[in-house]
Amino acid sequence: MQSPGDKGSKTKSSKVVFGPSGRPGIYTARSEGTSANEGMSWASIGDRALTVRLLHILDDGTYEIQTYQRSLTDDGGMFVFFRSDLDGAVMKVVTAQLHKAK
Repeated sequence: MQSPGDKGSKTKSSKVVFGPSGRPGIYTARSEGTSANEGMSWASIGDRALTVRLLHILDDGTYEIQTYQRSLTDDGGMFVFFRSDLDGAVMKVVTAQLHKAK
C-alpha cells in the first residue's frame, strides 16, 4: 500500500499464525495447504526476545530468509531488528529503538 503523497515507500503485510512445535519456546506456522512457493515460518521466544524467521525458496533454487526480532529493553522500550539474507548473503539490516510515550 502506498500513501498518496509518498512515491517511494511501499508497505507489504501478511498474517502468519503460530502454534506449539512440541519443543519448548519454538513455534511453527499453522496453515492449510502450505506449499514450497509460500515458504515456511517459525518463531522462538527466549531471553525477552521474540524471533520470527521466514524462509522462501526462489524459482531459481536459491533461498531468501528474513529474520524479525523484537526484544524488551530494561527501560520498558523495545529493540527491533530485521535482516534479509539472499542465498547466504546479507541483503538488508534494519534496527530501531522504540521508547514508550510519556
